[in-house]
Amino acid sequence: MEGLEALHIIFHNIYYVLSSKDLLGFAWTFMPFILLLELPFQLFVFAGIIHYYLRIKYSPPAIMPSYPPVSVIILCYSEGREVEKSILSIAEQIYPAAIQIIPVIDGAADNIETYKAVQRLMPIVKQREKRELYLLPKWKRGGRVSSLNSGLCMVKHEYLLVIDGDSSCDNDVLSKAIRNFSDPDVIAISGALRIRNAKNSLATRCQAMEYMLAIQSAKIALSEINAVNNISGAFGFFRTKILKHIYGWDSGSAEDLDLTIRMKTYFGDHPNFKIAFEPEAIALTDGPSTWFDFFKQRFRWDGDLFYIYVKKHKLNFSPKKLGWVNFLVILWTGLMFQIIFPLIIIGYLTYLFISHTLIVAATLLFIAWLYYLISTTILYIMHILFVSERKKYDLSFFWLLPLFPFYTFFMRVWAGIATISEIFLHTHQDTSMAPWWVLKKSKF
Repeated sequence: MEGLEALHIIFHNIYYVLSSKDLLGFAWTFMPFILLLELPFQLFVFAGIIHYYLRIKYSPPAIMPSYPPVSVIILCYSEGREVEKSILSIAEQIYPAAIQIIPVIDGAADNIETYKAVQRLMPIVKQREKRELYLLPKWKRGGRVSSLNSGLCMVKHEYLLVIDGDSSCDNDVLSKAIRNFSDPDVIAISGALRIRNAKNSLATRCQAMEYMLAIQSAKIALSEINAVNNISGAFGFFRTKILKHIYGWDSGSAEDLDLTIRMKTYFGDHPNFKIAFEPEAIALTDGPSTWFDFFKQRFRWDGDLFYIYVKKHKLNFSPKKLGWVNFLVILWTGLMFQIIFPLIIIGYLTYLFISHTLIVAATLLFIAWLYYLISTTILYIMHILFVSERKKYDLSFFWLLPLFPFYTFFMRVWAGIATISEIFLHTHQDTSMAPWWVLKKSKF
């Protein structure tokens, strides 16, 4: 009976709050971070998606005067035969120009299965017209950055695609993405990532929703104002001369975000430069199938954000270097939204449970869940109507909508924990992305 009475009180409180004439005042008192950070960004994303839809509907698509040859670096490690999917997805592109495929195998001496898998594909790829496969084994492991820069030394074409060995592409990604380079001011393009093993577990299903809604939708909106926040290391396109001009990738973790910021530091002097996002260029990547592996991955990702924004690039955060738009966007979506906001949530939860009864805390958390459910549902509907290129598949995730606010909430708390860990323990130095003897040479 006590449980039923508690539920009755909670729902009575919820009804009282939602029917209150001063609902905005209540939200400002108990959930100001929603009004200050969440709601403005969500409205911005909604507007960005609508603007994107109207732009592609009423404007002719970009057209390259001719199809240029493309180089592709595929980062390989311990994928084994799975790497064949990645290589074949590039070799089988519906793209009439030459494609140079460079699989770089890090630590090939310990990853012989991956090495042999690539070797088996060499005669198969050779039979295809205008396809070249250059196998680059790095017998001693040097990490992602070492592999990227080694591959860059072999690149011979003007345009470059970088993908992970556990990713595969739709067969039209090159034609969809490269057309953006018809604008001479576009220096790089971020492609759209989806989870390939989405149906494996609840963890991968939630990641699929996150990539679909949170990541892709945000990039669409940010791209409309030339402020794409990150070119994913698993799937990104570049002008080769730009990469070589900035000497490729820098050592350390979160090399993709690091590279994106380094490229943006030229935006102040070159306000015409652009980093585009192409939602129609789609690659599939494997997400962690277990919650343990997932939390381990995000602990590294979220901790790296503090390392990149606050430690490594703090001197680059100025309108003079980034331009005003990118400066304000990084300040808002990077520092505030991804670092400070999770810490605020942890502090607010601590205050909530110390200063209020469990019933009051449960009432407030339920109202927050209701808010996120409504906003997520709106975003999901907009994605289906205006963005999705595989609507039937995306609709199969509809039942996850009530669960997704919980997922987002726990990810924010976990991001705060990862940030605290990075502040005090410097966890970016323990990354598995490179051997210790490489990381110790990093300046930061």
